[in-house]
Amino acid sequence: MEPWPEACFKAYDIRGRASGDGSGELTPEFAYRLGRALATYLECESYAVGRDIRDSSPALASQLMAGLADGGVRVLDLGIVSTGCVYHACWTLPVNGGVMVTASHLPMPTHNGFKMCRGTLPLAGEEIQELKAVFLKGKFVEGSGEIVDQPHMDAYLDAIVESTGPMARPVKVAVDCGNAVPGPYMVELLTKMG
Repeated sequence: MEPWPEACFKAYDIRGRASGDGSGELTPEFAYRLGRALATYLECESYAVGRDIRDSSPALASQLMAGLADGGVRVLDLGIVSTGCVYHACWTLPVNGGVMVTASHLPMPTHNGFKMCRGTLPLAGEEIQELKAVFLKGKFVEGSGEIVDQPHMDAYLDAIVESTGPMARPVKVAVDCGNAVPGPYMVELLTKMG
């Protein structure tokens, strides 16, 4: 087997080439191993997982969750959500953190990545390097976790409306979500806001 792509472990996330056919640097095998490494490194009991709409995201998220569950973690599958929704879930659901499968700001459909949280704070810097060391070593905790469907986007939209309040007056808006996850939710959000 070729060595794991160590360069994908960046300062604030994990990013690399990924394809809907399972090829690239971030493969389903990489995602499974990352799930095992996260379960070991974070020693968490429960973890939220969301994903974006890239072609490679379903397989990466599925294998990441399988790896977490095989490490004894109760995984809450948020489904297709925005990154902000995963952060909200880390604050409001009974989880020890979360991960968003996304290439974030990268426009290329050939890339993907993982943005991770320990508790409510992003995993970054030295922590990602420590996670990489666990990932490369391959000595993981064993367990029998579970994967539970936990849709969260409605709760996130309600929290946005609660924090902003209703609009003072009706306004006309134009929104360009750039073919991203928020697109389908914008009509619902703006309607709720008045």
